Amino acid sequence: MDSKTPDTHDAQLNLSMEKNGANPLVHQIIKFGLTGMANVGIDLSVYILLLHLGLEIWLAKTFAFIVGTIFAYLVNKKWTFNDASGSHRKIFAVFTLYIFAMIINVGLNSFCISILGDNLAGKIIAYIFAVIPSAAVNFLGMKYIFRVSKSTQTEGL
Repeated sequence: MDSKTPDTHDAQLNLSMEKNGANPLVHQIIKFGLTGMANVGIDLSVYILLLHLGLEIWLAKTFAFIVGTIFAYLVNKKWTFNDASGSHRKIFAVFTLYIFAMIINVGLNSFCISILGDNLAGKIIAYIFAVIPSAAVNFLGMKYIFRVSKSTQTEGL
C-alpha cells in the first residue's frame, strides 16, 4: 500500500508535470473546471428549486450561490489547490472572496434578467452570464489564497 498522503501525491504529480513540460496551472484549471461543472449543477438545482418554491429571484440566486460556493470551497481547497491548512486567515480570505464573487454573480444575474426579461430563457442566459465572471474571480482569488511555494511542494519527497 502506498504511504503517500494525497497532498504529497499531488505535489509530486505537479513536479512530475513540470519536468515533462506539462504546466501545473493547466492541471489546476482542469480540476477547477471539473469542480465548477459539479458546482454549476448544484447551484442551478438549488436555484430552480427555490424559484419553484416561490422565493424572489435575487434571494433564490443568493442561496443557490452560497450552497454552491461551500461545495466549491471544500473541493477546491483540498483537491484543486492541494491545501490542507485550516488557517483562520485563509478561511477569512476565501469568505471575503466569495462575498465579492457573490455580489458580481447576483448583480449580473439581476441585471441580465432586467434586460432579457423574467422568463425561463432570460433566467438561463442571465445565469450563464453571471457564472462566467464570478468563476474567473473565484479561480484567480483562490489561486492566490491557496498558492503553494516550491519548497512546500517538495516536502516529503
